[in-house]
Parts: sequence; structure tokens; C-alpha cells
Amino acid sequence: MKALLLVLSAILFAWAWMVPVHRTPWTTFHSEILSFSAVLSICLIFVLRPLTIRKPQLIGAIFLLLPMGQWLFGQQLYLSNALLCTAYIVMFWLMIAMGDQLSQTTAARENLFKWGCLLLFVVALASCFIAMVQWLHLSPLYGPYMSALKGNRPYANFAQPNNFATFLTMGLLATLYCFEKRHLPAVWVSLFAALFIFSIALTQSRTSWVVALFLLLYCWGFRKRASLRIKPWQLLLGLTWFVLCVVYLPVITTTITTWTGQPITHTVSAVERASSGYLRLDMWKQSLIAIFQQPWFGYGWNQTGMAQIAAFDHYPSNEWYKSAHNIVLDLVIWNGIPIAIVLLSYLSLWMVWLQKGVRDVVSVFASLMVAAILIHALLEYPIHYAYFLLPMGFLLGVIQAQYPKLPAWTLPRPVMALWIVIVVVCMTVFSLDYTRYKTLNIAASNGQLSSKDQHSIVLLDQFKQRLWWLNTDPYQKRSIEEIQYIQRMVAQSASYYDLLKYAKVLFANGQVQEARHQIWIINTLHNKNISLQDLEQKTTS
Repeated sequence: MKALLLVLSAILFAWAWMVPVHRTPWTTFHSEILSFSAVLSICLIFVLRPLTIRKPQLIGAIFLLLPMGQWLFGQQLYLSNALLCTAYIVMFWLMIAMGDQLSQTTAARENLFKWGCLLLFVVALASCFIAMVQWLHLSPLYGPYMSALKGNRPYANFAQPNNFATFLTMGLLATLYCFEKRHLPAVWVSLFAALFIFSIALTQSRTSWVVALFLLLYCWGFRKRASLRIKPWQLLLGLTWFVLCVVYLPVITTTITTWTGQPITHTVSAVERASSGYLRLDMWKQSLIAIFQQPWFGYGWNQTGMAQIAAFDHYPSNEWYKSAHNIVLDLVIWNGIPIAIVLLSYLSLWMVWLQKGVRDVVSVFASLMVAAILIHALLEYPIHYAYFLLPMGFLLGVIQAQYPKLPAWTLPRPVMALWIVIVVVCMTVFSLDYTRYKTLNIAASNGQLSSKDQHSIVLLDQFKQRLWWLNTDPYQKRSIEEIQYIQRMVAQSASYYDLLKYAKVLFANGQVQEARHQIWIINTLHNKNISLQDLEQKTTS
């Protein structure tokens, strides 16, 4: 039964990585549902036998209910956001514990990691094929199982080039692990590694440059401690191939176009990539200002948008974002400085302790996969996605299993069964709510949504309130409390539509000065040219 459930989990994770459906407003909805289903499959193993929670996770359990605590004290704007954040944290915590327990013997640990690497290898190989199709514009090969390319950076079915690059890095590491354990001949490993490296270069991801350098230094540093087969010259050869691919990719693209007469995806030079895209620096400066405006308790989990608007007067920007593009800054924004210091200290000390125990090939390559995700998380937000966060938790558990003797507590099987039931019920209700929202969205945009329709959404109150907002007449008279609520709601999702509608609400309710302030934010953030007269014209039309 355990083997069947692990196979089911692997299939669901593969599906989550490969699903080509990415539609607004929740672009990764299908991937998240599949990732959670994959974890539930593993959880079922521990309904049949008890799960042992070891000391590091017992200490970390104090952080599990932070989002729900914020909701109880009114800091979280939406119950659904608090529930989802809690679900992600608890599932991550469980994946660490389950990865640890399933790796308690050396044989079980190596077997589990071997099959995990095979999964990563197969999905990475399939994703490379899709990326090549996107790059070469082989449109006749597009089908319902492939995403059509938008832009000039292939991303397979991940819909985001940097996420694809990080996943390919994990696939590359899985291939190198097969070399270390002699699961694949060296010639085949070289060919697949070259393909993965070229595909990473296709994404034009600058994050992968940082990751590549780290992987080289880490392997170099641990090669004797873990008795790695891979030699320094092989690592340097791989890095050289990566540099050549990055530098000469535009030349390769031009050459193929010339030979075939068929235009393919345009790629920019490495110099252009290196000298552009410094918006993160503005985000980080703005985030630091926001942190010191609310240093004690922060803005609430997954509410970075509120922090941006709070700091906007002090440091305006023209980039709207919902994440600080740095997991450390996000955690401080969400929790405030005191709690964030405790949380980050716990995580840092735990990971340093894990690295002190690294002595074998499994720990080295699991650590490298985790590092690829975490380095990316310092520059973007990959661990906002369940298909990265949850496997990373499992890998951390596999690493922790290198310490076989740790104090532990046994989670009763009925508790795990209850958790599975709760998650399944919530996933079902969320899915139904999301389906209803997509159906009702058009009616709400036309102001034709009934109160009954709005209240048909049960748990996803963020979408319920969105329908109310879309259906709302901005020129209707509002109470001070209603306007304050709208202000928080708009701060969390400061799109052009939301800010403009909020400005209309303010203007219609006599708050002309604040309406002017919102117009300034709109014009600065979204590069528009709105004036107060535009609001007046809308009022009288």
C-alpha cells in the first residue's frame, strides 16, 4: 500500500509540474490542487501507521497557526487567505516529517531519493521537449498538453521562465545523482546534462547564473566529505558549457533562422540581460520602508501589497507587486520584526545544523536541490507555489534523516485522518467556490450580480468580496467604516481598476483630497494620466 500511495503521489506531482492550464485570476489553481493531492497521498500512509514528529519540527510547530492568529485579531483581511497560508505551512511541516520518517534506514532513504530523482529526470526531459517546441515555433506540434509561448523566454508548462529554470536545475541534479550512483552510463549523463543546461540557458534566467556558481562551489567543497565521483574538471566543463550557451544563444538563434528561413523565438544577449531588470532594488527599498512603518506585527501573511501602498508616499515606484521578491523580506513584512527574527533564526540554525551532518551523496544532492529553490526565493517567489514548497519540505526531511537518533513525538493516526478529511473538504469547497466565481465574474462586472449569487461562495471570501467590489456602484454613498474596508481591500490588490474605482468612491463621498492622492498613486504606479476632472465627468455622465 505504501508503494502504491508513493507512486500516486509521484504521478500527481508530475501532473502538477506539467499541467498547461494557467488562467486568471488564480493562474496556478490546478497545479496547487494537484500538489496538495500528492501530499495527501503520502499522508494516507500515516493513517495506516503513526507518524513520528522529531524535535526540530516540534519546536517549529509554534509557527503553524500564525496566519489564523492574525485573522482572529483582525490583521488578516480574508479568512480564505489565512486558511490557505495555514494549509501551506502545515503541509510543508508535514512533508518534512514524512520525508524524514520514510528515510529512516539507509536503504529506504537511497531508494526513495533514487525514485524521486527518476521522477524529476523524466518530467524535466519532457519539459525540455516542450521548451524546444516553444523556442523553435513548431506550432503544428502544439496541443492541449502544451502551453503556447508568450514572450521570448521558453517556460514549458510552468508559465514562468525562472520557475522552469529552477525545476530544470533540479532535473540536472537528479541526472548527476544518477551518475554518482551509476544508475546511468556516463555518456548518457553527459548528453542529458548538456541538454538540461542548454534548456536552462534558453530561459534567459539570471537567477540560474547565481545558482550555477553556488552549485559549483558547493560540490567543490563537499566532494571529499561525501566522496563524490564527479571531478572538479567536470564541474568546470559543465559551467563552461553553460556560459557558452548563455553567451552564444542569440548567435544560435540567428543561425537557425538563416538556415531554415523560419523565424524562431528572439533571444537577447547576456549583456542586455545583465544590464536590465533592476526593479527588485526598488521593491526591496520600498519593502524596508514599509517594514519600519509597521515594525511590530507587520501586515499579515501574504499581504505584501498592503506594505507597498503603505510605503508608497515615502518611496514611489512604477511596479505593482504582491511579493517583495525576497522570502526574508516577505516574512518580515508579514510577521513584523520580532516574530520574523525568531522564525528566521529558527530556520537558519536548523539548516546550518542540517549542513553540518552532510556526509553522503543523498544529502549533498538533496541539499543542492533545496539550495536551488532557496536562492531563487531570495530573488523571486518560487515557494509561493505548492509544487516547489512541498517537495522542498520533503527533501529537507530526507536530509534530516541523516540524524537517526532524535527525540520525537508520535502523531496519533486519528489526528492525521482528521487532517486529511479537513483538507479534502476545504479543497472541495475551494474548487466549487472558484468555479462559481469564474461563472459569476462576468455578471458582477456588468453590475448584474444578485446578493444570493454572491453569497453562494462559501469559503473563498476573497473572491466573494471581489464579486461584491466588481458589482459595486462607486458613486453610492458609503459609511466611514465601509470606505476604510475598501481602502484595505484595494491596498492588497492595487491594480489600476481597483485604485481608480476607489478614487471614484472617495470623490463621490466628499473626500476630494484623498481622491487626488489616489490619482497620484495611479499615475505613478500604473503610468497613467488621470485627473480629478475625469472623476467629475464620470460622476455627471
